[in-house]
Amino acid sequence: MRGQDALAATVAATANCVVRNPTTVVAQRMQVGQYTSGLAAVLGIYRQSSWQGFYAGLGVSAARELPFAFIQFPIYEALKRLLASPSGEVSVQQGGLRLMLVGACYACVRACARASSAVAVAVAVAVAVAVAVAVAVAGLWLWLCVWLCGCACDGVAVRLC
Repeated sequence: MRGQDALAATVAATANCVVRNPTTVVAQRMQVGQYTSGLAAVLGIYRQSSWQGFYAGLGVSAARELPFAFIQFPIYEALKRLLASPSGEVSVQQGGLRLMLVGACYACVRACARASSAVAVAVAVAVAVAVAVAVAVAGLWLWLCVWLCGCACDGVAVRLC
């Protein structure tokens, strides 16, 4: 795992939280019935607590998102380097395999990180394995479809084989 990958992921996740948080606050206030429209919510939040009101809960959001970004992106980049051809090019098949493996690793890490007891860890691992198998099957189908029929556009199958 390279440090610059982890740093880039952390910076990107932080920017994502900062940009997304105001809309999340507005949506949450509307969901609980505090406001009836988006404009009313924006004006009400601003009147009540100025611009800082749009960033309520930002710390919690960042605490939830940053560790996973710190893990997910470096794994993706490491697999990208591992699965690249000697020339550095990545075929559509390799790209699909890489995404499949990253999805499986990420599902396992995230499920285990959310577990708080030995039983929960066992259940989380079982669920993560099931998710990994589902991701692997979906990734394998895409890989086979692209490999057999060449029906890909940026790694996504655009027609059934």
